[in-house]
Amino acid sequence: MKALLTVPLPRLIQDPPRYPDLGLGYLARHLEANGHEVFIHGWNSRLTPAEFSGMLRELEPDVVGIKVFTHNFNAVRATMALISQTLPQTPIILGGPHVSATEPKEIFIDFPMTSYALRGEAEATLPTLLMHLQGRSVSLNDIPGLVWMEKQQVKFNSPVWTKNLDELGQPAWEKLYSNRTDHKLGRWQRQKSAPLTASRGCPGSCAFCSVHKISGNRVRSRSAEAILEEIEYLAGRYRVQNFIFMDTNFLFDRELTVAICEGILGRQLRVSWDCVSDYSWYKCDPQLYRLMHRSGCRVMQVGIESGSDRVR
Repeated sequence: MKALLTVPLPRLIQDPPRYPDLGLGYLARHLEANGHEVFIHGWNSRLTPAEFSGMLRELEPDVVGIKVFTHNFNAVRATMALISQTLPQTPIILGGPHVSATEPKEIFIDFPMTSYALRGEAEATLPTLLMHLQGRSVSLNDIPGLVWMEKQQVKFNSPVWTKNLDELGQPAWEKLYSNRTDHKLGRWQRQKSAPLTASRGCPGSCAFCSVHKISGNRVRSRSAEAILEEIEYLAGRYRVQNFIFMDTNFLFDRELTVAICEGILGRQLRVSWDCVSDYSWYKCDPQLYRLMHRSGCRVMQVGIESGSDRVR
């Protein structure tokens, strides 16, 4: 099948991200591995709504997948309307953080043009859903994380989480960076930037957070070797200078953090990077922070949440 993976139209969003979308890159890699033709419409797009519709008519995808963040709610609805008006017979599949965090029945209320939605991690489940759309003998009941309508009722399956993240491989960077020249504004400085993940999941159970619904409540980590190979590849192939670790809890595994830092220094990679740690930052020590700085870490975002150790 010909699949278009897209974010909501950036022209409809105030101050959209400037770096490639990591999730779409992973999905593209796994769809291609299953024989599908994949196109990515990412955050660097400057298409107007009319130009976006023109791209849809020219491309004529068999299916469109949209990544949904809650703060882009209205932009997603407007993007779906453009797709439905231009390609009324094309199935629209929703995924992303908002879909995973919200109640399944609300998805079709909020986004009535939805054909299917996938909760949780979709690298394995999206290719399976496309097999069903191709008419192959795949039961919707057997697709983890799937949300769909059947006889006017919402049905849904529980999501699953990838156990070995190294098996996911690298995102389809050649698609994320092809014909792109404006991924140069790093989060904190003017450098060509790329997002990365070292781990997924969070052991916390904070009432105000939905990460455990999006990526599970068990932290699963990539190997340091796989992470370092990706950094080296992006620095050499695409001249990326700044890396943005998207993990919710980058410091959860201290040994992994040390291995990444020592690997960057050992390979003499002259890069900068930043990270987020909402759960484990206060357990770490100045020695680790110094090593992080020596290897290029310049900013760490922390979730303090409370001044009380008991509450925290």
